[in-house]
Amino acid sequence: MKNFIGLMFACGLSMSSFATTITITDVKINWVGTIVRPALGHAAGNFEIELTAPFNKPADMTCTDTTYITTRGDVANYNSIFAVLLAAKLSGKSLMLGVTDDPQFLAFGDSRYSRCSLVSAAITN
Repeated sequence: MKNFIGLMFACGLSMSSFATTITITDVKINWVGTIVRPALGHAAGNFEIELTAPFNKPADMTCTDTTYITTRGDVANYNSIFAVLLAAKLSGKSLMLGVTDDPQFLAFGDSRYSRCSLVSAAITN
């Protein structure tokens, strides 16, 4: 019983234990941009990409938008991820992206509509 209570307490403190993170490959982007002032539901400092085609997400992934990905500007290695995205866009190369619905990284949306966030980006060709 003591272990069960500890497990329930840990789950209550960390919704991230229920997050889904996937890798999508052979991705191209239409554009990449930054948000400089709060507007239209966006926080200043976030960045956003539009994919050329929607990605396939597993059924348990809670983000609803599969074409736009918005990432909080305060995540670790923000500049590195943004640089990779920009280089891929300028060169026309494909990307491999790590995408999550982890609530601690939620940058845009609410319980009815949300966008996934990036956790990694790599140029693949």
